[in-house]
Amino acid sequence: MSYKQKPPVGSIGIAAIAIAVGDWGEIFIFYFPYDVEKNSPGVYRVHALNDIRANKSVTVVDGNCGAVEEAESNPTTSPSLIYDDYAQVPFTLIETEYDIGYNAHQADPTVPLFTATQLSLMANQNCWVKFNSATRVRHYLLANTPYTYPLNVSAVFVTAVVLNGLLYLDAVGVG
Repeated sequence: MSYKQKPPVGSIGIAAIAIAVGDWGEIFIFYFPYDVEKNSPGVYRVHALNDIRANKSVTVVDGNCGAVEEAESNPTTSPSLIYDDYAQVPFTLIETEYDIGYNAHQADPTVPLFTATQLSLMANQNCWVKFNSATRVRHYLLANTPYTYPLNVSAVFVTAVVLNGLLYLDAVGVG
């Protein structure tokens, strides 16, 4: 099996098989939108820093391919819950705001708007994004390039550079 380069720190994937602490194993990292022609998902080899169960969420935590299984939150013992959200945000030359958790809340009203601690973005056209406030600094996103931000983000503001497009947003965070 051929593997892609080292997975970027902060990447979130799924374990292909159980990996014991200290062993090496495979994870799949899905970049969106899923593209069969580009051979997605990416298969990466990682070093388990804790026991990782098969088919569980895994986060790459260091530049040496170290990875950990994401802890499952128990609402009776944990002060916060882990939430996820996905959105396709249309954008134009007029700034568009998307509040993290909006689509998740529409699908399940028990999920609140939340702060993402891991944010993955990709747009089909070049665009500008700002995090948390319309007055923040702009970040330039090249079309069809995946970006991962390990920031605390509650809202994203997106504006087209020239052409209208879609911003694909995948967020994981706590509430």
